[in-house]
Amino acid sequence: MRLSLLVVPVYGAIFCFAAAMIMHIKSQRSLPKRQKPDRERRQFLEAHLKSYGTPFTVKTYFALGLLGYTGMMLALYLFVKSAGIAFGLGVIGLVLPELALRLQSERKRKQFENRYAQALQQMAASLRSGLTIQQSVSDICKSPFIHNTIKESFRQIDADLTVGLGVKEAFMRAADTLQSEDAMDVALSLTLQNTLGGSEAKVVETVARNISSRILLRREIKSLFADTNITIWTMDVMPLLIIAGLFAGSPQYIETFFQTPTMTAVFAGILAFTMVGSVVIRKVVRRGTGGL
Repeated sequence: MRLSLLVVPVYGAIFCFAAAMIMHIKSQRSLPKRQKPDRERRQFLEAHLKSYGTPFTVKTYFALGLLGYTGMMLALYLFVKSAGIAFGLGVIGLVLPELALRLQSERKRKQFENRYAQALQQMAASLRSGLTIQQSVSDICKSPFIHNTIKESFRQIDADLTVGLGVKEAFMRAADTLQSEDAMDVALSLTLQNTLGGSEAKVVETVARNISSRILLRREIKSLFADTNITIWTMDVMPLLIIAGLFAGSPQYIETFFQTPTMTAVFAGILAFTMVGSVVIRKVVRRGTGGL
């Protein structure tokens, strides 16, 4: 039994190593022809990872994917005792790094909105008290109540203003670095204010109020759809709990699905339809909430 448990991860590691070696040999043979496409593909992947704000390199990303594949394959083999199913459905582990990065990116985006709105409110208060834009930016950099991730952006703005860049260029550079629509709104609003005139404090305060209103609207919509989300999660988890309960209490009912390839395909189809239904329902709910 112990030997059989080691077969799948060992074969999986050998398979991944062999695939990596074959890809490396092929890339070396066709290096002059494929150098440019490979460089473009790598740049695309690096830009993709950078958009998530993660320190992962391309090699780390693929290494985590292979690790997820091996771990998922081992878990499936321990559960179903079928090497073929473990090799096939283990592909799910390849998308785990991408899923984790998306969830982390969404969480960081929401945190950034709250912290950025707080910084803009403090900046508006400083402008109303008579400080200049550079002085108000410097005040944010020294504030103990502003998060360090927001301070880094305003430190860049402060440094650009100190060396002589205009308000438009300084805030535009910060917006490009952050890749944030809110930061771009601030940059464009201050640019229009410098061109047309008006109160700088009111411009910044308006953007901060818009961000806060959007956050409150998102929370209100989430509270309205809380019952729907609970129902969706229940429908997602219930089949897995039923399968786990049957496997623990009456394994003969589950083993029936793995006695013939046809029954195994039926079991895989049930899981596939469950996953597809969950994705469709979540998309419908997301469309109804306007993506909030």
